[in-house]
This record gives sequence, structure tokens and C-alpha cells, in this order.
Amino acid sequence: MIKFIKTTSLNAFQKHKQFVLFLMIGGVNTVFGYSIFALLISFKLNYILAALVSTVAGIIFNFNTFGRVVFKNIHKNLFLKFLLVYAVAYIVNVGLLTLLDLFIHNFYMNGAISMLIVAFLSYTLNKNHVFKEKNEIN
Repeated sequence: MIKFIKTTSLNAFQKHKQFVLFLMIGGVNTVFGYSIFALLISFKLNYILAALVSTVAGIIFNFNTFGRVVFKNIHKNLFLKFLLVYAVAYIVNVGLLTLLDLFIHNFYMNGAISMLIVAFLSYTLNKNHVFKEKNEIN
């Protein structure tokens, strides 16, 4: 029974390895981006501008980490698509921050909640539209 559980767990990990790596690397990227966002909010910068600055800084950092570690592809031609994914992520993020502010008047908390939703959206868009399997690119 234990061998079955180990085998099943290993198979599940292998099947979802890319997503697990995305979450792990995403954790590092998130700490980076959220730290910038929180720092700018603490300096009383408008939340829309704070989100923009943290997103732009995150784009550069994330392209390298996701491309190298998760998707094993950092071809420079992918950067524009990656940038477009982050434009969508930014718009969704600001929309969520604005919506959440109607109910929770704490941009630190709102940023944390929004970050979870935007992370899932970013993975899906990156996997399906930016870092496609190499045999799907051509």
C-alpha cells in the first residue's frame, strides 16, 4: 500500500511538475513583486502606479525565472508575448484591487488576494500562449 501511495504521488508530481515548478518559482517572483508593491504603498504612492511599477519590475525578473526554470525557453522572440500576458495581468490586477477596495479598505490585503488570482491567470496564459512546447512553436 505504501509503495502504491509513493508511486501515485510520484506520478502525480511528474504529471504536474511544470505547474509545481511554476508555483515554486512564482513564490519567489511574487515575493519580489509584492515587496515592491508594498514598499511603494508604504511611501503613499497611488495603488495603480504602485501596481504598474511592481508589474514592470516583475516582468523582467519573471521572464528569466519562468523561462529558464519552468518552461526551459527564454528565446528573445517570446518576450513580446510575455509582455502582453503581463499587460492583461496588470489590467486584471488593477480591476481586482479596485473591486476589492469597495469591500476591504486595505491595499496590503487586497494586493495579496489579487496576487493569487493573477498568478493562476498568468500561468495559464504563459503555458498556452507564450512558452508553448518547442514542437508546437513551428
